[in-house]
Amino acid sequence: MISSLVLCEALSDGHVPVSNGYLLFSALARRLSGFGGPEPLHGAPGFKGVALSALTPESFWRTLHYSWGKGVLQLQKGDKLAFRVSFLDDALLEPFAEAVTGSSLTLGGAPVGVKRVSRPGENAMSRQTDEGALRESPPCGGADVTFLSPTGFKSGAVQNILPSPELWFRSLAARWKTAYGENPLENLGQENPIKNTFVADYSLRSAAVVLKENLVFRGCVGRVRYVWKNESTAVRKALACLTAFAFFCGVGYKTTQGMGQVLAEF
Repeated sequence: MISSLVLCEALSDGHVPVSNGYLLFSALARRLSGFGGPEPLHGAPGFKGVALSALTPESFWRTLHYSWGKGVLQLQKGDKLAFRVSFLDDALLEPFAEAVTGSSLTLGGAPVGVKRVSRPGENAMSRQTDEGALRESPPCGGADVTFLSPTGFKSGAVQNILPSPELWFRSLAARWKTAYGENPLENLGQENPIKNTFVADYSLRSAAVVLKENLVFRGCVGRVRYVWKNESTAVRKALACLTAFAFFCGVGYKTTQGMGQVLAEF
């Protein structure tokens, strides 16, 4: 699995919505479809092994500070911008880079040029790992998780913006099962392997994201410290594995449209 920061530049003065993930998703889907290469953004509903951020100032990916909401991002020609894309299938990055590098993407009337696609190790947001390495994650006792973009979860028909341990691990376990065929939290000898997992500290605020046809999806941004105590080594390894997986797969809903971008520190 691989994550890359895509470096862009504003081609003219203008503006885009702060939460522009759907516009970026649509622009990339058009570009990839016309290019004729692999097009992982469309297809059957559900997790597709791809996570895509919104377009933001390039500086956001260094400072991790951004004012998410319903406002607009004012652009001046030459402004440095970036978005992050992650693939569970490493082989998709190079065709993606070939398709988008040097192209112009139009987001709601604002043209943006794609300068280059970074490779693992070039910056903190461009990384690569594999399933085996994540399975061998050290059995730690918790993690600090930063929700970089608005993150929310479906609870039946309800949008839930509070990232409880149950919603966090349920989302990640489902994505792992879709990708690799099994749930890491099953067959660990415990009926409820996250029963001793709790939120020890948090600093969160709500943020609304407007997507297609003015549909509003709500989420949270900020930081949560998850702690898991009195668990077996196998359970602690599984929880660390899923938490590390979140960086590449995103968490919650609408993760190909800018939501659910996270960073975890153990």
